[in-house]
This record gives sequence, C-alpha cells and structure tokens, in this order.
Amino acid sequence: MPINVVDRNVWCDVLPLALERDMGVIAMKPLAGGALTDMSSEIISFALRYAVQQDISSALVGMKSIEEVESNVLAGTDYRPLSESEERLLFDAANSLSKTFCRQCEYCLPCDQGVDIPTIFILHKHYTRFGAHELSRQRYSELKAKVDECIECGKCEERCPYELPIRDMLKMAEKILA
Repeated sequence: MPINVVDRNVWCDVLPLALERDMGVIAMKPLAGGALTDMSSEIISFALRYAVQQDISSALVGMKSIEEVESNVLAGTDYRPLSESEERLLFDAANSLSKTFCRQCEYCLPCDQGVDIPTIFILHKHYTRFGAHELSRQRYSELKAKVDECIECGKCEERCPYELPIRDMLKMAEKILA
C-alpha cells in the first residue's frame, strides 16, 4: 500500500488492521510517487525514515542513480525516530504539496464531459517533473476529451476527498499540454 507522509490519512486506518492480522506490509511510494523528490535531500531522508518506521516489512523506492541508492539505503536503515523538529519539517513539506497533489484515486470520475482528469494530471507531471515534453503533449493530443471541454460544473471537486482545486489544476495543465 502507499505509505508516505503525504497520504498518511489514507493508510493510518489500514496498517493497524494488517498488523493485527499478522500480514506483512510492503510500503510503496514512500516519496509520494516522486512528489517529494524535488525537495531537499534532508526532506527525502526524513520521508524514507518516516515510512520505514511505520512497522512495515519492506519499502519500494524508485531511484535514478547509485548516489540515490546509497542515500536511500542509509535513510532506510536509520532507525532513529524522527525528532519533533525533523517531523515538523517533513510534515510542513508534505502539507505544502497536499493542496495540488493528485493521488490518482479517481474519485473525481466520471466526468460528464468525458475528461480523464487523472490522466491529464499524470501527463502534466510527466511534462513538468520528468521533462517528457513531446511525449506528454502527444498523449494529451490523443485524449478523446480535452480540458477545454470541461464545463466547470464542479462535480469533480465535490467528489475529491483531498479537496483539490481540480478545475484550476486542469487549466494549468492545459496551458502546457495543449
């Protein structure tokens, strides 16, 4: 299950049930699906320590270099609990993402106009975070319904458990993808 500081309200109720049933738990997305990788190395280390300290069996972390492997191994084997100041820095960083961080839960769907909101947000992330400009624009152009077909009914925002400003986020994505 995704276990990270950004999505802590999702897994906090489920993890105790798994442990109660003596189930192993593999933490995925300890860096919130890459959202925390743009933060300082200190925040990344805190995020990994936070995930590992949640009584899990193992954690899956994406890495792009030997340096990241070495750094993540050190963070993952650092069993010191986060101090109050470390936890506060980590939670502040996570909370700064939460206002526009789509978790791909798809509760915003279905859109009456056929706009595939989560896919558009993934394409936006691939464009802005991973530099996949041409591919993101090409995939956007292949979507059946584009952002300009949104009638701004707001149903998606009513459904979103994270209270994201979806309509505004779609407009931002359209500016770079269209």
